[in-house]
Amino acid sequence: MNIADKSVLMQASNGSRTFLLHSADALLADRLDRALASLGVVISRAGDVADLIREVGLLGPDAVLLAFDTPDQQIAHHAAKQLAELYPSLALIGVGNPTESAMHAALKAGVAEFIDIGNLAEAATIASDTLNNYDGQSRQTGCPMIALVGARQGMGTSSISAELALRIKAHLGDQEVLLMDCGAPVRDCSLYLGVEPDLDMLGAIQNIARFDQVMMKTAFARHERNLAILPLPAQALDRADIATTEALRLFRILRSYFKAVVVDLGCAPDPQLAQHLIRNASLVLLVCEQGISGLKTSLEYLGQLESGGIGTGGWRAVINRHVDERTVSAAHLAHRLGLPIAATLPYDAVALNDAQSLGKPLPAQNRWARAVDALALKLLDEIGLKPVNPQPDKLAHRLSRLFVRSDAS
Repeated sequence: MNIADKSVLMQASNGSRTFLLHSADALLADRLDRALASLGVVISRAGDVADLIREVGLLGPDAVLLAFDTPDQQIAHHAAKQLAELYPSLALIGVGNPTESAMHAALKAGVAEFIDIGNLAEAATIASDTLNNYDGQSRQTGCPMIALVGARQGMGTSSISAELALRIKAHLGDQEVLLMDCGAPVRDCSLYLGVEPDLDMLGAIQNIARFDQVMMKTAFARHERNLAILPLPAQALDRADIATTEALRLFRILRSYFKAVVVDLGCAPDPQLAQHLIRNASLVLLVCEQGISGLKTSLEYLGQLESGGIGTGGWRAVINRHVDERTVSAAHLAHRLGLPIAATLPYDAVALNDAQSLGKPLPAQNRWARAVDALALKLLDEIGLKPVNPQPDKLAHRLSRLFVRSDAS
């Protein structure tokens, strides 16, 4: 059964919490919304467990309310087990009449608390205490993930993602780094790096039971600098076979194996999958090329995400193809976007196109590559990863500056 088209969504006068109730019972949703009004809002969704998991990824609720009244006990039990695996830091609260059967089912499912719908005067206290216990827990599971998004094709998201992943890998030495090639055109990152992956996301999902350290080191396509790459399937029909639930499980496993993950989501062909990744990312960078066209498209994109319930307040902007002499400055673009600038990358189309035509990264001394390298170091610091032996890079940079001065004199 598909997600219900109509949801019960009543804005509370106080509180900012979001509770997602998995039930088609509009009366129950109304009663719970009133009981929890001091904390926030209750959003009701009906559907199967896969639908519920998709909604959790899209809405990012503070807690999920699961109905354990007969005949919903088995569905609630299955939902609780799935959510506990995919979102271990998400509060799960059972609701229903406290019969022996319902309480036993809730206990077996592993929910944190149970709200008696016959005594809703205690509901707010129970929910508040449960949320307080979960507030100290990090929502991030596994390694840091950096997502790069672009409002349309041609912003340069794939180029930046590929180079950024290479630079992060260079700074982390032997530690494993994964580039997820999930943008459009499909497999652009792989193309730019001169790699033709055999294993794609669908294949990884189909072999998920076999994942171990050996498979991680042998099955993934590798750039010559040992960066692991996992793309979307090349064929649209194969991409359609990727279930969101299975994709989320795969991401969780991958983040337990790698030290850092970079995801290219530039004009992603699967918006729903992209939204899940955005919600779970440690950092999100919006790539916007300098100019009014890029600004307009990016503003529309941000507006669509905000209206869909995805907050963008913590995002950063990467201004690409920057030229100092242009009227629309990087500062103006960032101000209009309402995002701080993470990096400003210079316009160097000729060098970049030549390198990508050969499937090679830009030379380290190239000014665009240097700007991406500076961004990589900045992001590593923000996500708490320490570069391995950074001194040689600094020395090389000082020497390159010395040689530039000698040539100029």
